[in-house]
Amino acid sequence: MSAVYTDILNAVQWSIQQIGLKLADSTTLPNGQVYLRKLPTDRGGLTLPCVIVSESPDPETDLGGTNARDDWGHPVLVTTVVASNQDVAVYDWEILWRQQIRRKFHNQLLSGSGGLLATVYICVVEPRTIVDPSLFRDGNLSLGQLLVRAKSREVRT
Repeated sequence: MSAVYTDILNAVQWSIQQIGLKLADSTTLPNGQVYLRKLPTDRGGLTLPCVIVSESPDPETDLGGTNARDDWGHPVLVTTVVASNQDVAVYDWEILWRQQIRRKFHNQLLSGSGGLLATVYICVVEPRTIVDPSLFRDGNLSLGQLLVRAKSREVRT
C-alpha cells in the first residue's frame, strides 16, 4: 500500500509522458525527461528541456467530505525547464507545453499506468509562474510552473 499523494505524483508524471510534448524540431520529449523529484530545484542529472513533477510547498487543502470519508486537495507542482539562451523563438512550444499540460488535468479525472486513480474525483489547475524573469535573464533558463491540485476522497481509518 502506498500513500495517496505518492500515487497522485506518479499518475501526474505518467499522464504528462502520455501527452507527447513536442520539441522545437518536432520530435517528442522523451519520457525519461519527465522527472519525478522531491523539489523542482533538485537539478542533478537533468537533461534539458524537461518537465519536473514534484511535491509542492503549497499546503494540502481540506475540502470537507462525508460521514465516512475526507476530501483532500493534493498539490502537485509541474515545472517546465528549457535552456533558452534568451531565445524568444523557444517560447512558442514552451507555451504550447503549458497549454497541453493544463488541458490534460484541468477539470479532468486522473489516470496512471494502471488506469483511473480511484480516489481522485477531479483535478484542477492553479496558475503559477509563466516565466521566471531572473532565471531567464541570469541563467539562460526558461522556467514555468503550473499547480495540479488532485482532489481525492479518502477513507478514514
